[in-house]
Amino acid sequence: MLRVVYACAAVDNVRARRKVVFLNLGGGPSRSAKGFGFTEGGLAHAVNAFSPLADDYDVDVVCPNVGDASDLEELTYSGVRILCPPRPAPLRWANIGELSLSERSLHAAFHWPAIASAYVTAYDLTARLEPDIVLANGVFGSFLLGRHRDRWPCIAVLHHLYNDAWTYGASHGPKGPVPPFEKALIRRLDVDGIAVVNPAVQSRLREAKGQSSIISFVGNGVDTARYAFQSDKDTECLVYIGRLREGKRVQDLIEAFAIVSSSRPRAVLHIVGDGPQRRSLEALSQTRGLGNRIAFHGFVSEDEKIALLRRASLYLSASRFEGFGIPLVEAMATGAVPVVTDIPAHRFVFKGREVGWLISSPAEMAAAALALLDDELLRRTRAREGCSLVELEWTWLGVARRYHELIETVLRTRQLRPTRRASLA
Repeated sequence: MLRVVYACAAVDNVRARRKVVFLNLGGGPSRSAKGFGFTEGGLAHAVNAFSPLADDYDVDVVCPNVGDASDLEELTYSGVRILCPPRPAPLRWANIGELSLSERSLHAAFHWPAIASAYVTAYDLTARLEPDIVLANGVFGSFLLGRHRDRWPCIAVLHHLYNDAWTYGASHGPKGPVPPFEKALIRRLDVDGIAVVNPAVQSRLREAKGQSSIISFVGNGVDTARYAFQSDKDTECLVYIGRLREGKRVQDLIEAFAIVSSSRPRAVLHIVGDGPQRRSLEALSQTRGLGNRIAFHGFVSEDEKIALLRRASLYLSASRFEGFGIPLVEAMATGAVPVVTDIPAHRFVFKGREVGWLISSPAEMAAAALALLDDELLRRTRAREGCSLVELEWTWLGVARRYHELIETVLRTRQLRPTRRASLA
């Protein structure tokens, strides 16, 4: 495992092991007999960004929306401890991780007691952990923890903005209650610092009225040692990794693959992930006659995901909206060439380099995929370019360095205020 070494590391052991708690309301870990995996990008970001800092901070990631056992579930991954406090027994039936105000509004409204319980449980655990600083993924979690800023410094980690059309990647943002609700929370966000994974979000926040917090770009990354490059690929293996929900437009992916499969009858599309649309997508694949050509894997372990990406020749995504897209850079690191939608987040990852294909329709996706599959030299060239770009721009080591700088800056700005322990004494 990589460790960050700093020239200014001449600090006492107490400071070097400050307690950092990272609240992730969006999803928890997935464990099976085959290993450990992440169910969504926010958790992957929290764990991987702080793994290189395990010698500098004592890091706990709290995932309040998973865990059905009566006791706290706990696991350690690359030096970061993941804690999953159970919900009260009457609310364990609620699968909070699948809630979406924009896509499942009635379901979310019906489960509001479980949402409230998740936050209360997470806050109680956070307090018991006695953090020196708290981070939270997303606007909602950051807003809630900001209400307790008198107890500890708070950093909001914002991956995207639903209320901003440009950041969202379309001519207009999503409809429904989410954008105005998010915009209202941002105006009232009271935190010491904000970390963003996309500079577009950073620009929009700086323009927002009343945003005086420290705003820092941290980015996303990949562990290039684990996600090692492989040049020899299975040219009949294509893969998508992500949530199965409306914004990901996996149905467009299936339509594109239907065109590809008509020219390459041995090709197989591997879909990794789960979500509220899984059943309808499985039904669509059957309707299109692709039932034995599309493999729905659900959530898999990290080792299984890496093995699949190293085997795959292409990575496909028809998503209309991404804050960044961790699976995209993971695919590029392994040499799977991306054919993905032309949205701001994907363009940002590409950095103007010819590392894959940016498309606007299922037909374009199919044409680009066939062009790469039919031209081995072109595929290998873009695969090498993609891996080089990842090694230069998108590593977790770089993300960790930026987080370390932000945390230390926030703590320095709070050093003249009464400390949490002093106020509780």
